[in-house]
Formats: sequence, structure tokens, C-alpha cells
Amino acid sequence: MKRWIVVMGFLMVPHMPAEAKPVDVQLKEGVTQGYIKVSVPAGETIAEGEVSQVAAGAERVVGRMLLRFHNGSHYDETVIFSQNRTFKLLRYSVEQKGPSFPDAFHFELDGATGAYTITELPHSKERPARTGKLELPPDVYNGMTVTLLKNLPESGQVSFHMLSIGRTPALFPVVVRAEDVETVKTGERKGEALHYTLRPTVGWFTRSLAWLFSETIPEYNFWLIKHDVPAFARFEGSLYRGGPIWRIEQVSPRMTTGR
Repeated sequence: MKRWIVVMGFLMVPHMPAEAKPVDVQLKEGVTQGYIKVSVPAGETIAEGEVSQVAAGAERVVGRMLLRFHNGSHYDETVIFSQNRTFKLLRYSVEQKGPSFPDAFHFELDGATGAYTITELPHSKERPARTGKLELPPDVYNGMTVTLLKNLPESGQVSFHMLSIGRTPALFPVVVRAEDVETVKTGERKGEALHYTLRPTVGWFTRSLAWLFSETIPEYNFWLIKHDVPAFARFEGSLYRGGPIWRIEQVSPRMTTGR
């Protein structure tokens, strides 16, 4: 875990904005179940998984994304959030392991207190879990990007915070911007998908360090079909700092037998 932690902690030194503003709820989330695949830019599928969302009380939602890679790797992300006028992260966890990732760990964050725990996998007495506490602004949204995009306008931009996960987790601000409209096909029908970019907001010092060490400030791309009911279409980006670009898209279940 050392190499990734050094890069994360070194280059993601944030330039914090003066004001943290949570995102307003325009469309409340409900029960959802979907199926997704992960592929490389050349088109080869390397993983399948599912996304689910259930209500856990009047204003509390539990969302999960689970990816199972063909090489045995595993990525499991869970977020619990409230949606009473504004979105608020209540709890977040992520676990990654296997050859697709440089490090194996389980991370948990309490959104109310800022307390976190990082456990390297496999867990052992020689490598005890590390704990700490962060002062979180009200607009930290790990694991909630697609939910937020459903509630954003189709033009302009919005800023919020995300958490980089390393030996010492750190907050950094991001900017989400609506870029353009692209054509998408659903069966034989053609429609439109709105393309958003998510970029970390960094100051001149961090940009200089990135240039000095030949690091590229990452960019993440999302496509949503935004008609009466918004729907996720595609994601392109890395799941960890310095990782390869992967594409995540929805897939439809297919029956293996006919009648």
C-alpha cells in the first residue's frame, strides 16, 4: 500500500474553497437494482457487477456497487445517505482486493463524526487497523456522484468535496461540469446523453508538483440520459489513483433458456 499512499497523499494536497454547500434534493432516490459491466477502452470486458439501492427509513438510503473481476479481484462500495432537502453522507465504506488493484484494504467512514478506519487485507495482528478523524464539510459525497448528477442542472457546474483514501485520508474539492450532448442508442432507438466531467480542483502548488513528477491530474467522465427520469449510461475513469481507465456501463439480463 506504500507506493499508492505516497502518490495520493503527495499530489492531492487540496486548495479548499471558502464555502462548502451541500447539493439540494430535486429528485428523491428510491429502490433500484441494476446490472453493469466493466471494460477496457479497447472493448474487452474484465468484470461484471450490480448496483442496488434501498430505503432504510423515511429519509435514509443505502446504495451499493459490487464488482467481480474475471481475475478474481473484488470491489465493493457502500454508501448510506439522507435526502431531507439536501443530500448528506452518513456512512461510507469501500473494499478492494485482488490483482486488479495495487493494494488490498477495507475503509470505513462515519459521515457524522468524521471517524475512519483503514484495514489492510488480509487483516493480521502484525498490521493492525489504522484509525483517525477528519473534520468533514457538509458536502462530502464519496459514492454518490451519479445520484448528484441526477439532481444537477443540464448546464453550468457545481463544486463539492470527495475523500482520497490512503494511509492518511485527505479531502479535496472537485468541480462537476456539463460538457456536451452525445447520441446514445437504446435498442433501435436513438436518444441523447448528457456528458459530465468531474475534475479535482487543485491550486498552483499541486499543479506544479504534478508537472514535476509527471503526474496527470485525473478526470472522470459520466454520461446520463436526462429525460423525465434520469438514467445512468456510462462512466469512464479510474477506480484508484494512478489506475487504468475503465468503462462502466449498464447491461440487460438475458435468459439462458427459452420457452
